[in-house]
Amino acid sequence: MKSIFFSLFLLFAVIPVTPAYTGEVIGVKMYQEAATITKIIPYTGSQIKSMANKGVIGGAAVSVKMETGPLKGKTVVIQHDIFEDDPYVESTTIEWKPGDKIDIGMYLDPQKNIKESFILGLSVEEDADDEHKLDDELISIQEARGKMEQSSGVIEEAVHFSAAEIQVHSKVGVYDGFHYSIRMQDGKYKDVIIKIDHLLFKDDILRPIYKVGDSVFVGYIIGNDGTPKDPAIYGINRSFPIILLLILFIGGVVALGRLKGLLSLVALLVTILLIFVLFIPSIINGASPLLMAVVVAILASVATFLIISGFTFKSLSAGIGVAVGFIISALLVFVFGEMMGITGVMNNDLKTLAYTNSTFNVRGILFSGILIGAIGAMMDVAISMASTVEELRKANPNYTPAQLFVSSLNVGKDLLGTMVNTLILAYIGAALPFVILIYLQYTSATPLLNILNLEIISEEILRSLVGSIGMLVTIPATSFLAAFLPHKTKPEAK
Repeated sequence: MKSIFFSLFLLFAVIPVTPAYTGEVIGVKMYQEAATITKIIPYTGSQIKSMANKGVIGGAAVSVKMETGPLKGKTVVIQHDIFEDDPYVESTTIEWKPGDKIDIGMYLDPQKNIKESFILGLSVEEDADDEHKLDDELISIQEARGKMEQSSGVIEEAVHFSAAEIQVHSKVGVYDGFHYSIRMQDGKYKDVIIKIDHLLFKDDILRPIYKVGDSVFVGYIIGNDGTPKDPAIYGINRSFPIILLLILFIGGVVALGRLKGLLSLVALLVTILLIFVLFIPSIINGASPLLMAVVVAILASVATFLIISGFTFKSLSAGIGVAVGFIISALLVFVFGEMMGITGVMNNDLKTLAYTNSTFNVRGILFSGILIGAIGAMMDVAISMASTVEELRKANPNYTPAQLFVSSLNVGKDLLGTMVNTLILAYIGAALPFVILIYLQYTSATPLLNILNLEIISEEILRSLVGSIGMLVTIPATSFLAAFLPHKTKPEAK
């Protein structure tokens, strides 16, 4: 039954559906506002004990009076938890006091009910003296703790926690752990062995377990006394396999494509530079993400075609074809994104970005990501269609533009079938864990429409269909341009 549903799910995902969102789904919005602390009630011992399985070791109920935003003038109570494994917390003492100005992050629904709230930290006052004072305090704290460094090392010994050690740590949710001895490979403590206690928590089943011989990154603070403080494993050192895989990729492209392959790598580098040098800095400085995505996509496609095919008629028709398809896609993602009420609040990466800087247009970033993800497939079909028309023209110079257009579209139909499949499968592959979760949780009592109306599902539907429609537009647009634009055929040498 589930396999039948899943097939129907993929099939019906392409059918336009009238949105059935509620305000709770599409109306939640993040705010970052100023507030003044009015009261702090520390957690009691029994409260902390009841939350120990979550790793909570302290905290307080902080009452604040909102100074800005939709809740200005109202009193809000925020539960501020202190976790045992938080690397930035050195004690369970609440350092704030009544009267302090702080920044509050919160999610509000359309009725201005708080769905989630948290303290971001002390407010940075606009007054220059206060700002310098805060900077001085941060510098003093940094100087007192030492300099942060991250270096690589190799695990030489891994010893399980004893039963007694596990018992001691179990109050904060630890079920196992290891004592690691790591010989540093670089940095200030090169060839020095650093010992690290690695705790495994019940509520963090994905926390990695390392073994002897693993190359890992270790972060620590270089203390003023010269010793490493607060060392922790940041993750596996993957530098070697990444470099090896990169060499295999570059070598394969150059070996197969020779000069064309080398030019393809240059075009790829130009595209990456456009994203990191033009697109990202522009949206950080306040530019429209959707507009910048269109600009970068058109520039990337034009640069790619010129680098690979030169200043040719094929490059011209393919470049214009991609521009037409991409602009149509941009309009579709904006219009249907609005109609479907996509907010981006269900995307964890966008949430993190919003926490980092609340001025970011997270919806625009989501939409631009959808467009950038489809540009490669559009360039692929555009250059294929332009090349098809060019080869047909060479094979039979007597073909009329209409004949060239119709004949190339026959090739485009086959190309469309495989490329749509490629695009949809790429998106499903990227979201496979979530797709499996939906498959497992589906029951006959859950209407298909309800599943399709989940925002995270709707995002993937929008992503898949906009990219596919973009290709659908690019194929006839490029064929038409390549066939009907004025074209001079070079006489063949006799």
